[in-house]
Amino acid sequence: MTRAITERYLANNNFYAMKHCDGRIKDAETRITQEISQVVMNLNYMIMRITRPVLDAAYCTVLLIRIQMPWAGLVAMWGYGVVGLGMIKLVAPDFAHFAAEDERVMANFRGVHDRVVEGSESIAFHGGGPREEEMANAANDKVLNLLHKKNDQRAAWNACDSFLLRRTPDFITQVLRMFWSFGQGTDGEVLAVEGGTRMAATSEFIGRLIERSFDTFSSLLGLHEEVQELFGSARRVSDVVLVIDELDNDRL
Repeated sequence: MTRAITERYLANNNFYAMKHCDGRIKDAETRITQEISQVVMNLNYMIMRITRPVLDAAYCTVLLIRIQMPWAGLVAMWGYGVVGLGMIKLVAPDFAHFAAEDERVMANFRGVHDRVVEGSESIAFHGGGPREEEMANAANDKVLNLLHKKNDQRAAWNACDSFLLRRTPDFITQVLRMFWSFGQGTDGEVLAVEGGTRMAATSEFIGRLIERSFDTFSSLLGLHEEVQELFGSARRVSDVVLVIDELDNDRL
């Protein structure tokens, strides 16, 4: 991917037109040389992180159906996943935006420092030190301001995230086990079968299955920040490709 995009970037003087004529993307080299490889590695890692929880959720659902778990319990478990996704969509910070902005301000910060390193003699000869220092400090302030904003929003979200991913599954698990036990007959009927030990063992097994199901849903919901950051980084790379496409089409 890096080789293909680089060839298109260098062809037809696109590198010059993108930076000096189009002007929408100032850090195309950084996106091509660094961010593409990072996006590909994160995507491969994300596929592995998502595949196993999905298979675990399906496996636990089949087992719960085979032991005749009430449909209300299955609806509650899958409803937890759907409602969790909805809450994340409505309440969670826009990590995709933060990821894209983080790459942008860091690329600008690196560009300022690279310019100082490359032109240090000219800067010193013409007395441009104070101006370059001011520009470097301004770029650094943008990085720090974004970091503070992201940390503030993440701190506010962590309380909701902890309740959603850790406290809620435990509560729902106990409620489902309780309602399942209500359907097993009267106290006398339960105690008449091996002194109630069979029901206790079955209840424990069901509890472990439900906890495993919720763990898989929690694992999937816990990936929302990483998925959003991946989307933000991928968007920056796709923007380079889209601009190259427009520059090539303009020449036709």
